[in-house]
Amino acid sequence: MVQERELVPFLTNVLTRYGAQVEQASIVCKSLVWSDLVGRVTHGVWRFPTYLKRFRAGLLRCPCNPTIEKTGAGTCRIDGDGGFGHYVGFIAMQNAIEQAREAGCG
Repeated sequence: MVQERELVPFLTNVLTRYGAQVEQASIVCKSLVWSDLVGRVTHGVWRFPTYLKRFRAGLLRCPCNPTIEKTGAGTCRIDGDGGFGHYVGFIAMQNAIEQAREAGCG
């Protein structure tokens, strides 16, 4: 059985060898492994070859530079810049947490 502590670095290494940015690739790979660990296998590591193929074909951007447009107290709009949804979702959650601290919700 492959351990999480081995699988995340392995997958990250594969993705970065094809040109992905390390921090963003790591977040993507952690998300895939986490999905398997919590039983959401439909969103887990088995999807990695498809994501790698899409990245190599230029259909996913990494690094991507998401932009955040504040639309109100506790709300915003995020343009993911064609990046992996795992990374953009991570950025969105970080932003929501920050907004919740300021406005009570995010």
